[in-house]
Amino acid sequence: MPGAIVIAGAESQAEKSEQLNSCGSSPRERVQRFLAGVELLGQSVFGQLVQRLSHFSFDTMAVFVDSSLAHEIDDLSGMQVDAADVWRGAARSLIEAKEAGVDAVLLAQVGAYVEFDPADLIRFHRDYGNIVTRACDDRGLLDLWVVDPGILQDNIDLRSSLQTAGEPYYQVSRYVNRMETLRDMRQLVADALSSRCRFRPQGVEVRPGVWMAEGAEVERGARIVAPAFLGRDAKISEQCLITRCSNIERNCQIDYGTVVEDSSILSGTYVGIGLDLAHSIADGTCLVNLNRQVALEIKDPVVMRQVRQNIPRGESNRQLPSNFRHGEAVLSAAEER
Repeated sequence: MPGAIVIAGAESQAEKSEQLNSCGSSPRERVQRFLAGVELLGQSVFGQLVQRLSHFSFDTMAVFVDSSLAHEIDDLSGMQVDAADVWRGAARSLIEAKEAGVDAVLLAQVGAYVEFDPADLIRFHRDYGNIVTRACDDRGLLDLWVVDPGILQDNIDLRSSLQTAGEPYYQVSRYVNRMETLRDMRQLVADALSSRCRFRPQGVEVRPGVWMAEGAEVERGARIVAPAFLGRDAKISEQCLITRCSNIERNCQIDYGTVVEDSSILSGTYVGIGLDLAHSIADGTCLVNLNRQVALEIKDPVVMRQVRQNIPRGESNRQLPSNFRHGEAVLSAAEER
């Protein structure tokens, strides 16, 4: 039976820039976030992949997370991972798989959200008798491989060997979202809520197109217009409106009369009274408007603040996007209106 390895590894800025440019993305769209680790609809892309592969019939499975990314993955707690040198750990796992007689190991470096059939990918690898098989889609190569553990020899650079793997490539014909920009992240949410992909909300569909996770509360007079998602323990106050593929993640609070339209409110964020958020992403004290490419750090806790447990108010480990125009908002909610 095959094995599996999942890697969440940091890349240098030069490598990231090269990858983005090769995919045709504008340098202005780069972000300083590990987007695959952000909780969306109750689960990150990283968590979804680990969960999906854990349900497949792999003999062995190992998960490696670069220590610099551990704080960037919202749903890492509870997982058994090795947060050391990820590529050295992957090489060690391949050696162990070889010694155990495993003939094929699926290796995924998490970044893009890719819908694929692991059994079909491994079958393709075996049918062609490859040492390394890499997956691709219509836009280019993906960080998804099947590896013959016999490739491991003394002093081999596993990462370079994978990056230089040639044809035949395995063509992924299903949904792919490369998760390179904040727009990609919002698109994944919209596609999931509209059933255009298999990334499913982690909650109960309380009525058509509206999902709520355990502990979510909607006060009298608030309106949730499908499609929309409310995460675990999210609180929606009176007279609020949540609409147009918006997702309110776990432990968020949307205060009285605020409108959230076509926006993502990331976990542990408080949004104040009487605001109007559209085409935006809110994360603690960081507010990004995608249409205007503007990123603001909100200094007034009455307007927006971080409410994650065990994190002091106003403190966040997230960075503003590097490509957006930056500013600070210090007005109170009353003055803003």
